[in-house]
Amino acid sequence: CEPVLYVASPTSVACCVRTESSMEVGAGHRDVEQWRWWNTKEVIHPSAVCLTNHGMLMAGRRLEERVIARDRDKKGYVGETETITTTALYHLHAQVPVFLCDLPSGGDTGYAGIADGPEEDTVLVSYYSQHESLRNGKFGTTLPGAQVYVAEVGIRG
Repeated sequence: CEPVLYVASPTSVACCVRTESSMEVGAGHRDVEQWRWWNTKEVIHPSAVCLTNHGMLMAGRRLEERVIARDRDKKGYVGETETITTTALYHLHAQVPVFLCDLPSGGDTGYAGIADGPEEDTVLVSYYSQHESLRNGKFGTTLPGAQVYVAEVGIRG
């Protein structure tokens, strides 16, 4: 389930964890064994959490269902759905992930890391993706396979 544990405050710890259908956030005091859990209803695979000047930020893989229009029938377009996978950055406002942005990727992406950036109001997000290889007709079993990217992302207000 790939949990991500982090210090939420001086007296509490929290955890973002991927489930089969969504991401849950749990929190508890450091000296208490009982935790409280919230289902975010978001399909996110969290990878890393970082406390910044702008609050708690989380990087992770985002899954989004999109409809592809295929044919037109009497009622309109009939479409199939496809799952789009991106690396995304979120602000964790209490137990609610607030989407900030997607990073360039073409579907095969994940295991993001996050750290304070070199400039004020920036963070660095690292992740792997095969979107460049796939665009060139290569697939993950041929070298170079996945590339590792580092994006410097500006955070406002």
